[in-house]
Amino acid sequence: MKEIKGSVMVNAPASKVWERVIDFPSYPTWNPFIVQMKGELKEGSAFEVVISTPSKKEIRLRSRAVKVENGKEALFKGTVRKGLLSMDHSFLVEGLEDAKCILTQHIALRGLLSFFSRATARDLQAGLGNMNAEVKRLCEKKE
Repeated sequence: MKEIKGSVMVNAPASKVWERVIDFPSYPTWNPFIVQMKGELKEGSAFEVVISTPSKKEIRLRSRAVKVENGKEALFKGTVRKGLLSMDHSFLVEGLEDAKCILTQHIALRGLLSFFSRATARDLQAGLGNMNAEVKRLCEKKE
């Protein structure tokens, strides 16, 4: 198993960050990492996901929401190649005070191909960092 994790402190309320992270229809307009995520955010719902890595590799997967704690956490489990590679991806938004929070994303790669995916893991780490930076930029932007 390979694990990828990234966190960012955002100078905005946790509710604002959560709304940005779960606004899946808007992903194509701002998200450099997850360029498509179609599905309804509720436990058991299926999602079609397209990830675009910094090296321009496109990863398509089917995912399912397995845990949703509104305003705080969402966990998705998906497969890239049936039986060969699975991916768990979580978003966690932790409020620190009225106008600050931490967004943490965690990806766990499992399966036979996870042992051979060092370059992919590095690429996913960079993409996750790019997404976190963009969430921070958008949520801190003065309107």
